[in-house]
Amino acid sequence: MPPPVVHSSDSETEVRPQRKVAKNQKATKESAAQNALIAQLQARVEKLSRKTAKQQKLLAAKTTDDDGSDLDKESEESDGEGGMQFAASKSIRTLDTVPAPPLKSGSLPKPKKAQAPKPKPRNSLMVPPSSDATDNHLPTSPSPANGQVPGSLVPSSPGPDLDSNVDVVTGQKRTQSSRPSSPAPTKRHKATLPEPTLAKNYVHVPGKKPAAGDYEPPANSIIIYAANHYGARILAKNAKPDDRMREVWARETFKDAGKKEGSRYAYTPRIGKIIIQRGSQVRGKKVEAFRALTASHFDFVHDKKALVIASNINRYNKLIKSSRFHYKNATEWDEKPTGFAEHKIFTQARSNTIFRADDSIGVVFPQYFQPLSLECIALDIATLHHCIEEWSTGKHVSSEFKETKFKANYDKHLAAAQEWNDINPTVVGKIRQKMYIRASASRASKESHPEPTAGIDAAQADALRAELSGRTGDTDSEVEGSVEPEGDT
Repeated sequence: MPPPVVHSSDSETEVRPQRKVAKNQKATKESAAQNALIAQLQARVEKLSRKTAKQQKLLAAKTTDDDGSDLDKESEESDGEGGMQFAASKSIRTLDTVPAPPLKSGSLPKPKKAQAPKPKPRNSLMVPPSSDATDNHLPTSPSPANGQVPGSLVPSSPGPDLDSNVDVVTGQKRTQSSRPSSPAPTKRHKATLPEPTLAKNYVHVPGKKPAAGDYEPPANSIIIYAANHYGARILAKNAKPDDRMREVWARETFKDAGKKEGSRYAYTPRIGKIIIQRGSQVRGKKVEAFRALTASHFDFVHDKKALVIASNINRYNKLIKSSRFHYKNATEWDEKPTGFAEHKIFTQARSNTIFRADDSIGVVFPQYFQPLSLECIALDIATLHHCIEEWSTGKHVSSEFKETKFKANYDKHLAAAQEWNDINPTVVGKIRQKMYIRASASRASKESHPEPTAGIDAAQADALRAELSGRTGDTDSEVEGSVEPEGDT
């Protein structure tokens, strides 16, 4: 008789409950061990929190300032993936300036087999107080994605020593990268600067606002210096700055002037307006200088006769055509124009304005003019262009240096100057340096040949008065020295 057949499905049915029971028992043991370890760690945290609270009370009674440089700011973050997960508590604030009390090195006690708390779900999160500068030995690491505590972290032996560089859960040594960053330095509050005050003898005039000279020293000299510095930028960097650039320049020049004077003042809108208005006057002074020289350099004649007027108009047309007026040989009609922006009038006009005296802009701020910038050259050409346009009717008619028309001429001549420079930057750079040398050297020449100090007596004054009464001064030509501005080749 054959033996009875035992089906495999029946044997598997009997084994499955046994495996399930064993698995549940193992999970229960792991959970109990984890909960016991967590309870011990929580007790440690609470103990340190009480110490921290006590030290905070002691610190509040002290008046000395502790920079907290002795604090150990080791990272509380575990290097291992899936360490014990704790969320930061808001019940305790970080104490950055209290030194951490030294912890006695030792090992965590073995889990006791006393009555364990009720098992909690595996994905529950314990929320101990946040570890601060005094809790250098307790881990805080972000929660895993599934919110569970891996069973691999259950210690089979007493916990690791509480070393400041060792994580108490993983037993791994912390790395330098896990250290917290240093706290941001405390911002220093700037001292409030005094505003410039008006002079004691200042008398207010209705409808008139105070000028630079109406302020007490040294504020008045600071404002004037700043305005001259602003004017240097107008001449050498941008003859037509927009509103934003004007404000930036006014602030920068005022601050620089205060540093040089050794007395700082607060910048105010009124001070900025004075600097901008006074500094912008350099363009008007340029017009005056070129206007005084235009007739003699280009042979315009002040006369109401029709023949003279016609001659002036003809001369004007020749000079304006192809902007011939600013070339070195502008009035040599049979020759092609040569020497871009090298007419003799430029040297004389610069000498009479920006290099006139020791306190002139070009002397005080040589860094803006050595060599002359293309913007400075373009401004001079545009200014001369304006002065020649005043002769367009054959008679001289002074006109206002308006921003709209000036801007168009300035942009056109600046583009031409840039094109000229691009042809040969090396040679043009040397020419621009010579332009600066000639204009500044004329001031040195005046200093080396001072005018006689003797005055004019009464008889001489009467004779001169009689002589000048019969002259207009308009048709007399001016004796000019020979200037040969050649560029190096």
